[in-house]
Amino acid sequence: MKLKEVTFEIAGQLMLVLNAIGNEKYAEKISLLSGSSIGQHVRHVIECFNCFMDGYETGIVNYDNRKRELEIEINELVALSKLQQIQDQLKYIDLNKRLIMEVGFDRMLTDKTQLHTTAGRELAYNIEHAIHHMALIKIGLLNICPKFILPESFGVAYSTINHKNKICVQ
Repeated sequence: MKLKEVTFEIAGQLMLVLNAIGNEKYAEKISLLSGSSIGQHVRHVIECFNCFMDGYETGIVNYDNRKRELEIEINELVALSKLQQIQDQLKYIDLNKRLIMEVGFDRMLTDKTQLHTTAGRELAYNIEHAIHHMALIKIGLLNICPKFILPESFGVAYSTINHKNKICVQ
């Protein structure tokens, strides 16, 4: 699968979950997730994708400066709209476009390091990052809705799926 298709699929999987669980479960604080909610994890994923999209336009991607839009974590309809926007924007992305990724590792985030990257590399990062948060969403969702059925691949890295498939074939 190609990066854009995978990103589209991930956004679609998140949208299916959001449509199925309702706003109350979406915003519920889950003790197993250190008090965070499914909505908080979805918000974080969306905001990182938005940082990438904004950086694609400006030429500088900086995930540290993401806007924390709290409405995304408490209102599943806002999150659904944002996920749809991500899917819509994907068609305009040139994966070979050169970008700068700017990051700060000091506590004040004042000492910024700039690294050369591409849109494709940053999209790949966002895919892996989203899958990581989807794994946490899966854990939380199964904790508060034990009978909820998710696709087996939800929150599982593509490399893990491929590895499991190789083992089963042998």
